[in-house]
Amino acid sequence: MPHLILEHSSELSDRYDISSLVQALFQTATDSGVFGPEDIRARSTACQNTLTGAAKPNFAHLTLKMMAGRPEEVRKQLAEDLLAVMLEHLPEVGALSVAPEEIQRETYARRVIHKGNDNG
Repeated sequence: MPHLILEHSSELSDRYDISSLVQALFQTATDSGVFGPEDIRARSTACQNTLTGAAKPNFAHLTLKMMAGRPEEVRKQLAEDLLAVMLEHLPEVGALSVAPEEIQRETYARRVIHKGNDNG
């Protein structure tokens, strides 16, 4: 059930293939062996009116939300692997970051209909 949420400066959409980046992040999460592809959710949001202190005034930030309980070294490796993908796809971007966050299972609520069920 991990969520990969990419927020980025809106002007990056004009210079980079953000869709391809989201697909690569999804594939990296799948290849990690930590999650099954059927559980991963990936999306991006272009942010307007952004400010950053970086020399190049643009950014991309990935939040990786996952259920609590995974070892620190697993979370760290995932962050490093995902950052490497961002570096590959966004080589000229001023600020890149990845922040793993844990979701508490006890308070998380959801509903999912999988492919093949009523909604196709």
